[in-house]
Amino acid sequence: MQRFGFYDKIRSVLILFSVFLSLSKQSYGDKREKDPYYEERIYKHMKKLLAWIMFAVMTATLFAPGACPVQAAGNVKANVSYKKAPSIKKGERTVTIKKQKKESYVVFKASKKGKYVFTFSALQGNTQKTRDTANLLVTSCSEKKNSKGKKVLFYKLGKSSGKKLNHFYLTTQKQYASGKLAKRFTASRTVTYSMKKGEKLYLEFYGVPGNISLKINVKKK
Repeated sequence: MQRFGFYDKIRSVLILFSVFLSLSKQSYGDKREKDPYYEERIYKHMKKLLAWIMFAVMTATLFAPGACPVQAAGNVKANVSYKKAPSIKKGERTVTIKKQKKESYVVFKASKKGKYVFTFSALQGNTQKTRDTANLLVTSCSEKKNSKGKKVLFYKLGKSSGKKLNHFYLTTQKQYASGKLAKRFTASRTVTYSMKKGEKLYLEFYGVPGNISLKINVKKK
């Protein structure tokens, strides 16, 4: 059976409005003789009805499938300007870092005061040659005013395995899996940050060889 869609309903309303307008014109002559304010009242009613119809049409156009491009759920592209950094929320997100000579950023805003646990994992190069040779420096920052009153980024400390840190390295290279660099370069890292309500945590990325991605999972402790 064919579905009676939203656009069909709008079309029906427009038809009813046309019929109402036609009947109003036919009876207008007789009514005006009996009620001198009949014309004014009809005009007000028609204005209200037309306003509601226009609102319904605009709403349908705005939320219609394909009306505007939508970024894939959970995917974020880091921005080279921290002031234009895309937001990440609680849950898992895939962050893509393009090949560049500067750092790039994403930002997380705490909805409530408390501790937030960030898990960084699944680092990989996005080309066949760099898939297993990716390294990434992640630095945590917060925005504060410096001595001159200008807002800049300062390091923000987090805790990982009982130790305080403001930066760490992720890698996909197997030679770092053992030896002296094994603790410094890891495939994944979990860091806990204490945050106030409304506070913003900026995550700064500097990766090589570029065009890499990772997953970030955020949970409230």
